[in-house]
Amino acid sequence: MQKCIKLLDERNVNFIEKNQKINCTVGSCIYQDKNSKSCTLQAINVVPTPNVKSSQTDESMCGSYKCEG
Repeated sequence: MQKCIKLLDERNVNFIEKNQKINCTVGSCIYQDKNSKSCTLQAINVVPTPNVKSSQTDESMCGSYKCEG
């Protein structure tokens, strides 16, 4: 049995493998590891972008983002 980390959101519970990582190229986020270009959080909250229904990646965004400033 593989070890998993519980990823919670408001609607359901999902499981991700312990060895997965979250890639991140948003340099202004305090959670981004600048060397590995990955997120240092174990889980993120993905939220819908208000008023966007493009069927593209811009429909969602990282709700865990925090600016370095």
